Amino acid sequence: MKLHEITLLVNEILTLREAVELHRNHWHQRTKPQLEETFHFLKKNLPPGFGLFYDVNIFAKNLEAVVYSLGSAYSGIVQEDDESDTAYLKHFGHLVFGQLHNGEISVIASLPFVEELVINTEPEIVLATLKPAELVQAKILDLFRDFLAKIVEWEKNLTEKEIEFKHSVYA
Repeated sequence: MKLHEITLLVNEILTLREAVELHRNHWHQRTKPQLEETFHFLKKNLPPGFGLFYDVNIFAKNLEAVVYSLGSAYSGIVQEDDESDTAYLKHFGHLVFGQLHNGEISVIASLPFVEELVINTEPEIVLATLKPAELVQAKILDLFRDFLAKIVEWEKNLTEKEIEFKHSVYA
């Protein structure tokens, strides 16, 4: 019977709406503070001089992200011409824990890139999509380790084709 199928779908929608509220509450009460606490744990225990920065990007209420950034610095690449020199900035990568529309969390690794030198400025890899309750410290540390492994792999295996330079040295 069609009404029975409709009723089942309506009940599923109500359950999903309730889950969104639960996810959002968990994010604010536990997940976001756990991400900050884990950041401080990492910062305290990683070698001195390793750049690790914390930020919260708030696009809108219940649509925000916590960002672990490896920072940026001048890349050492300098374009020289008669009038001036242009030094290019390299971003070392970001690990982003962002709220989705349904309250779940998308974990995205943004790989290194050199500003104004490449077309695909921030190659991104989705590492996981999780419920906020799943983001406990052990899981955050696993994701951070996976992020660092992606950074190492990226830095070791760059080719001009992969990063799509705006200006080729081979032209």
